[in-house]
Amino acid sequence: MGLAKSGLEKRNLIAGFSIGIGSLAALAVLGIAISPMRLNLDYSAAEWGRHLLNAGIAMVLVSILEEILFRGVLFGNLRRAIPWQTAALMASLIFASVHFLGARPENPDPMHWHTGITFLGSMFHLGPWWLPKFLSLFLAGVVLCCLYQRTNNLYCSIAVHAGWILGGKTLVMVTDYNAVKGAFSPLDTVLWGKTNILEGRMTAGLLLCIAFYLFYYLENQQEQAEPDLADAT
Repeated sequence: MGLAKSGLEKRNLIAGFSIGIGSLAALAVLGIAISPMRLNLDYSAAEWGRHLLNAGIAMVLVSILEEILFRGVLFGNLRRAIPWQTAALMASLIFASVHFLGARPENPDPMHWHTGITFLGSMFHLGPWWLPKFLSLFLAGVVLCCLYQRTNNLYCSIAVHAGWILGGKTLVMVTDYNAVKGAFSPLDTVLWGKTNILEGRMTAGLLLCIAFYLFYYLENQQEQAEPDLADAT
């Protein structure tokens, strides 16, 4: 399940959380610098406390549960049967897809053993901004699979996921679109989203760069390891 200890858990947790928070902080700085979006910190101490409590609970629970399920169990088992690169893409596709199971169709009468399967398609709720969200979730899944492949445990992946959740919720809270309503050009909307920076293509672009780097790094590591193994034999 990816929870084996290697003695590097503390380092992986700190590094992963720093990557998660740092990547979203970089996105926020870039967005505020070059788009009409503005920073809004006009919140009371009570509002900040409530936000940090709710975001903190989500950060801990969601990051642990999703990493165990999608990276530890799903990706971990897929990579035993197929190349890890293909396994990462498949696991990430499933990971992104389940985040759109938001619709709640009425229960049929009568219920059958196959009702859940036949109703699965009607549970998908895409919305107008589903594509950039899907791309960001898919690429985030690829990044997290690469981190699991690199460290061979989930601690770094959990910490990155946790940093993204806390940073993402905070970013949505402090980036103000309403104050500049009407100032966004069509290009601004495509790049940064209409009401949420996480809906924009820039988020997907950032994750694509991280995923590409990790794929390239892991491929180089594998290529270097193969000659060393051949020399040893």
